[in-house]
Amino acid sequence: MESRKAKDKNLFNRIATDYAKKDVTASTAIVRKHKQIKSLDFLLNTKKNLGTIVEIGCGVGAPSWHLEGYYDEYIGIDYSQGLIEQANLQKKIDKARFVAADLTNLVLDTKADIVFAVGVLHHVTELDTMMESLKHIAKPEAYFVAIEPHRLNPIVQFMRWIRKKVDKSYSEDQIFFKPSELVDLLNSNGFEEISYRFDGFFSTPLGEVILKPQWLFSRISKASILIDSMLDKILPNFLKFMSWSVIVRAKFPRIQ
Repeated sequence: MESRKAKDKNLFNRIATDYAKKDVTASTAIVRKHKQIKSLDFLLNTKKNLGTIVEIGCGVGAPSWHLEGYYDEYIGIDYSQGLIEQANLQKKIDKARFVAADLTNLVLDTKADIVFAVGVLHHVTELDTMMESLKHIAKPEAYFVAIEPHRLNPIVQFMRWIRKKVDKSYSEDQIFFKPSELVDLLNSNGFEEISYRFDGFFSTPLGEVILKPQWLFSRISKASILIDSMLDKILPNFLKFMSWSVIVRAKFPRIQ
């Protein structure tokens, strides 16, 4: 039987040519860019240059252009050769480069100030091995920032289950974490200053589905971001589990 890792890799190779659409179509790109900048706001509030960003599971490397102006160097890593080929075709920023590599055995010629992971961990089968591998490419006390779907909202989980059944571009074998499980993963691997926040009530699904007409749904996407920002402020903490995603942040160990 084909392993989960091999199935996912084959899936991403198969859909590589269409993978960039959500990041270049206005209505979805608005949401995806906002989410990425929001995940890094705790750093951007105090400094404008994030140094070297290494994104794991980079896909077509869209954060390299969504975060343009905020970094010195961006290195995107993905195990799908097809996606890396598309990343190079879609490349917009001279400071960006892309590498095809297995995340569990990483070697780079530079060290990261930030390791960024957008929707990656729920595809990884060897999480502890990968986390150990990341320590070889990160500076001591570099930041780890991940955006992950979580499984606390049963309605959202039911919708994901349906999508697994009907959408051939959606991995059947991905898993979803509780935020506490992601915290435990980082704790057990020696990470420090671990925190998380829920993210995306109405905007997240609009960042995943391209709808027409674009002039209308681009405006709806912008409105959904404003609504989410309001809900972040007014919802009590015990209701924020209704979000689609969670942003997890931590520091790599001081000594690696």
